[in-house]
Amino acid sequence: MIRLLISLAAIGIFLSCQGKSENGQGEEGIQESQAFFTIELESTVKQNKQLVSLSEIANAVDYIYFDSHDGNELGAIHDIHFTKRYIFISHRNNDLLAQYDRDGKFIRSIGKKGNGDGAYNSISDFDVNSREELIYIKPNRENKILIFDFSGNYIDVINLVDDNFFTCLWVNDSSFMFFAEPITGSEKYTFWERGPEGELRNFIKNHITWDESESTYNTRDYDRTLSYRLNGKLHLKGWYNDTVYAYTNMNTIVPKYFID
Repeated sequence: MIRLLISLAAIGIFLSCQGKSENGQGEEGIQESQAFFTIELESTVKQNKQLVSLSEIANAVDYIYFDSHDGNELGAIHDIHFTKRYIFISHRNNDLLAQYDRDGKFIRSIGKKGNGDGAYNSISDFDVNSREELIYIKPNRENKILIFDFSGNYIDVINLVDDNFFTCLWVNDSSFMFFAEPITGSEKYTFWERGPEGELRNFIKNHITWDESESTYNTRDYDRTLSYRLNGKLHLKGWYNDTVYAYTNMNTIVPKYFID
């Protein structure tokens, strides 16, 4: 039975396949088109004003009521991940990652506040590897990833090179995808993948640059969704770019969708 647990808005779309380029993008493998397919949102909305019933996209809807914990109710949710048994949530009222069962019962906070092994003061981002039952937490303002198992045990830490990034995503095995949008004007990449030894594997080059002497304003918003997984495949979209990239089965990043 398909159960709708969270409503995700998918806006679409165009597909492109290309060979190796300076962007570090590899070939998709299946050549479907040499041009992007575009859905024009404005004209689509004007022509389709009818309502879409939930029954058209799901067989059932589950309502989950979450327990309070440590005196904290759930605040504004920054990110949430579902697995078969658990729900992991980072939210505004708690600096530690919260773990619930699928009925909304609070189980534990992952890690502890402070310094030392398995400790952090706040979360910049996190991801979940359901296959190996591992949790990856990127602490705020720290270039490292803390690894925990689903029982809350601290496993290890991955110390990263001195990249300026906001988010990390588990890709496969021990490789991670990182993200940064232009703030200083000198960022080399928007998305990039590093392997277990810190080696650069794939990247999307940043083309938005400016002189350091120019006045700039910080417009970043940490609550914007940067990625989603569809049929097990990771998709990526930057804050200020209308291209959605896909991480392919050939371990490459290719442009896939375009929002107009």
